[in-house]
Amino acid sequence: MNALREKINHNYPTLTDTNKLISDVIRKKQPFTLKIRELSELAYCSNSAIMKYIHYFGYASYKVFLTDLNQQQEQPFYTYMKSFQIVNDYLYQNQELISTFILNIKHSKNVYLFAAGQSQISAIDFMQKANKKEPGKFVFESNMETQKLLLSTISENDFIIFISNSGEARELIYFKSQIGSSHITLITNRKSSTLAKIIPHVLSLGNNFESAITFKEFSRESKYTLLYFFDLIFEMLYIHKITPIEDKN
Repeated sequence: MNALREKINHNYPTLTDTNKLISDVIRKKQPFTLKIRELSELAYCSNSAIMKYIHYFGYASYKVFLTDLNQQQEQPFYTYMKSFQIVNDYLYQNQELISTFILNIKHSKNVYLFAAGQSQISAIDFMQKANKKEPGKFVFESNMETQKLLLSTISENDFIIFISNSGEARELIYFKSQIGSSHITLITNRKSSTLAKIIPHVLSLGNNFESAITFKEFSRESKYTLLYFFDLIFEMLYIHKITPIEDKN
């Protein structure tokens, strides 16, 4: 079972009735090759409901959704362990940067998450969990036009997180050109990317692993790396409640 199918299964209990019907059709078919019209007929819903469904899971394109849905997961243990190694090494080597990142989240009024494509999976996952602890503080919209509208609502007391696996998301590059705030941190797997060059605060998880991670396609390693990173950030904030270095003074 690949990461997307795992996420569908994980979220199934909290889905709407319509989304459960869509999930039921998807879960029964592997490989999944249905067109939107065919899926909507089997799930007794409209084409727009299908698009809302894939947006919920962080996808803007049905074609990309299908590709990930059918992606074979080879050597899952190695894939997971590699992602854990990347993140754990980065956290150990960059404790001060992580401490500052945690501090910015803690002391901000709102935290705005911006992500495009499949990087949205990490944004949605983190936002949903964090808002259960601090309702309404974390803001994310999967629709890129809605994300654009959010730019005008950001204040100096807010913290902005850009999430881009490749660091080349055109939408985020444009958003950065529209934001004057310096309270922006980029989370990426590629330190030599365009976004990493124009955003002053960067957490580049890939570091020396760049040659081992594929960026032309959203690789499993990259996906798990981002998800695992935000899981640890969530734990630091709300479970272990690790005190940032600056707060100890």
